[in-house]
Amino acid sequence: MNDKEVIRILVVEDNHIAQKIARLIIESLNCEVDIIDNGSYALQLFKENRYDLVFLDLGLPDKDGYSIASEMREIERKFSLSSIPIIGLSVHTGDRQRTQAVNAGMSDYMEKPLTRESCQEALSRFLARDLK
Repeated sequence: MNDKEVIRILVVEDNHIAQKIARLIIESLNCEVDIIDNGSYALQLFKENRYDLVFLDLGLPDKDGYSIASEMREIERKFSLSSIPIIGLSVHTGDRQRTQAVNAGMSDYMEKPLTRESCQEALSRFLARDLK
């Protein structure tokens, strides 16, 4: 990815305040963002669009983030797509959650809420982009 390409991020989050915060943070980093509040629609968008990174809440009302991540990885395999970084987000921390997230196909697991620093760290680490 060159520096002129727009970074597209999918945020799957059902909390409206967290959605607004994520939008402000991600747009302030000059990235495009789609924010979805349920797993079914997130999977539909994931099939229809190409994202550079996904932030995925683990506790959604219709599906849990672990199963959504597994389904996203299956979509990538089915259509021979390259693997997109999927970052699980949860208020719960610990080795059990991290292990479960990685086993479901997530690239990493972060504690909520999403902050500018954690978003920058994820972009730097997974996309080799240092955005200020």
